[in-house]
Amino acid sequence: MNAPDVTYRERLLPSIWVFIVVLALVAMLAVAVGAAYLAIYGWLTFIGLGALCIAGLIFGSPVITVSDQALGAGRAQIAREFLGAIEVLDAGQMRAAQHVAERFMVLRPWHARGGVLIALTDAADPHPGWLLTTKNPAGLAVALMPTASIG
Repeated sequence: MNAPDVTYRERLLPSIWVFIVVLALVAMLAVAVGAAYLAIYGWLTFIGLGALCIAGLIFGSPVITVSDQALGAGRAQIAREFLGAIEVLDAGQMRAAQHVAERFMVLRPWHARGGVLIALTDAADPHPGWLLTTKNPAGLAVALMPTASIG
């Protein structure tokens, strides 16, 4: 997708507590390395492995993009012509919607408070719909609506 035609973009970053837990685990490993060898090796382990883990959390997080032509969630994309009804879900509805195994899902436990359920109209697609977690379900739903229905 070209950057100019993207109307909505969101990276599903983990919450701050996920970063803290990962860094705490790295710190425990670094203390063990520092105790077994020299303290400088423990600090180098903490800095190096901590940076790699944070980069992995950031760059490994899926991105939801909406353009004039397609909806993208992570590495998957679908043309907008196959998008049907769009439903904004709260936390309770998200938990219930996750029990339909046939849906394509991009779920992150740190974003489980809300999401969007998108029905698909493509009969050849094995998934009846997409379930996406997002921090801004209403904004995503508005971006997915056809331009003719807005206004």
